[in-house]
Amino acid sequence: MYKFLKNFKKFSINENLDIDNYLDQLNDDTRYLSITKKLYNEIEKEGWVEQLEDFYNKTLNKFNFKYMMLNLNNNDQKGLIEFNEDTIEKFNDFDIKLKSMDKYPFQKLDFIDYEKGIVYIIKHNI
Repeated sequence: MYKFLKNFKKFSINENLDIDNYLDQLNDDTRYLSITKKLYNEIEKEGWVEQLEDFYNKTLNKFNFKYMMLNLNNNDQKGLIEFNEDTIEKFNDFDIKLKSMDKYPFQKLDFIDYEKGIVYIIKHNI
């Protein structure tokens, strides 16, 4: 019975993550890795690299960026893949709250891979 309750509690907590729980994950600097070429190309296509270059008046490259993946609960991951309206709204709210934490230009950017149900957090070290 104890094992069941322990697993149920763990599952219940994980399935009820809210925006603040996801924002808390951003504070663990050990989770950030060197950015991949694919992610760098995506943020370059989105125009974020150019915005930062214009603001800081310097040329940037992939070595100026790191990334992490949010540890999503199963419902949110599935919701992103299925393009569930409530999940999309939740991560739109997440994006707004993330951007409200910094002044322009933003220190961190969220990038969502809907096909895989992954939310990447990309930060610069300029």
